[in-house]
Amino acid sequence: MESDGKEMPSNAAHWPSLEDCKRGDEMKKLAMAAAVVATALVAAVPAGAVGPSGTSVSISSTATQTTPLTIVVGVSVTCATFVGNPGFGQVAVSQTQTGAFGFGSFTATCDGKAHKYAVLVTSEIPWALGYANAQVFVCGFVCATANRQIRITAP
Repeated sequence: MESDGKEMPSNAAHWPSLEDCKRGDEMKKLAMAAAVVATALVAAVPAGAVGPSGTSVSISSTATQTTPLTIVVGVSVTCATFVGNPGFGQVAVSQTQTGAFGFGSFTATCDGKAHKYAVLVTSEIPWALGYANAQVFVCGFVCATANRQIRITAP
């Protein structure tokens, strides 16, 4: 190994390389872009929305902070019967005052009946108690989306 005259720390092998740092920056930019696009796509949809064939989704007005990096968001879903039955859902939450944003996924039961889900949403930046913006989409036979302002509360 070539030396530039500076002593290398004994744990230098565990430090991220320049390439690792660049890749991490790219992933953060990609995640931020995905959050912006998701917000833009559902920004005009009300808190509870009904899609074709009776598919509907809504978001609870409050979320519970379980750890500094994790909140639980309540979602209600009704989706038409779907071959194979499961649907897919995702919740995205962003908090302007902290810069926190995160996603959580769930499997929806599409049987024409209403179902409630508690979705864990994690962030790399701690959530603060207070307001945030939440978006949800669910797809089974058809898709539905909704968004609303939520309030993050303590357990």
